[in-house]
Formats: sequence, C-alpha cells, structure tokens
Amino acid sequence: TPVNDAPVATNDNAVTDEDTPVTIDVLPNDTDVDGDKLSIQSASVPETQGTVEIVDGKLVFTPAENFHGDAEITYTVTDGALTDQATVNVTVNAVNDTPVVESNIADQTLAEDFTPYSIDLNTAFSDVDNVDGDLTFSVSGNSNIQVAIVNGIATFTPTADWNGSETLTFTATDPSGESVSQTVNFTVAPVADIV
Repeated sequence: TPVNDAPVATNDNAVTDEDTPVTIDVLPNDTDVDGDKLSIQSASVPETQGTVEIVDGKLVFTPAENFHGDAEITYTVTDGALTDQATVNVTVNAVNDTPVVESNIADQTLAEDFTPYSIDLNTAFSDVDNVDGDLTFSVSGNSNIQVAIVNGIATFTPTADWNGSETLTFTATDPSGESVSQTVNFTVAPVADIV
C-alpha cells in the first residue's frame, strides 16, 4: 500500500523596495515525491516587518511603512494531508522619503516695527529618514521682512517704518535633495509714528 510522503518546502528569496508590495511564487521549487498538488496552507511575518497574504497560490508581502532591511516570512506548504515549512528572506531596499510638513505655521499678523522673534522650523517640518539637523531650510518671497535661519530657527526682523503684506515660502530640503514647502502670509499693520 502506498504511503503518502510529506512535501518538501525549499527556502526562497525576494527583493523589493521600501513601501512596495511584492508577489512571491514560492511553490515552483517545493516538491512532493508522490506528485501531489501542493498549496500554501499558511504564512506569517513579524508585524514590525510587514504583512503577508496568500493570493492566487502566491505570497503577497507588503513591507511595514518605511521598513527596510531583511524580512523573514515563514510559510507552510501542504499536499492536502501532510505539510512542510520554509522561509522566504525578503530584502527590502531603503528608499529616500521626502520631508513632510509636520505642523502648519500660522499666518502672522504683526505691528509695524515689530520686535524681532523666532519660529522653530524643525518642528514645522520632519523627515522619517533624517534626524533634526539633517534638513536644510530656505525662505523666499520676503523683501521687507528680514529672515535669518540658523540651525532651523528662523528669526524675523522688521524693516523700519514698513507696513504691508508679504507671502513667505519656507522650504525644507533633505540631504538627497528632496524638498517640501509651506507658505505663510505675513501682514504688518501700520502704526502711527510719534512725531
């Protein structure tokens, strides 16, 4: 009487980019000496690395947001009765993320000849790939409102006796050259000069 032999699952490798799902066909190198049709019974991956689903007899691995490095999927193959287990090592390549606006800088309403003050641009922008200090900041659109940016701190100084409106655009750029901007309206109200 023939005896059913267990299938043999063989480890696999795959490569994808950060935040990019990949479909992995793991069955072609798995074997069954009896010639039984094989299927994937189950699959799992550590939650910190991503998620894995069985779709049309293949594994679909979706890396966790911004995860890069090696992910290890464990899967079980079955011939309908017996099983075997193998792993898939997925190399997830790092991809540079663009900086993002962390918090909107409120529009500024000031009095003519206002006292100089500062806004911390490090709290207005962030970048998951880079620590504070790795972003560089710039400003454009200012003619009469003087802006000096040092270590992410923007200091605003008035032009004497000037009033009016200016729209300033602040830009954060990461070491790879990716950038994001936000626009802030500045209104400087007139103040009667004491003669």
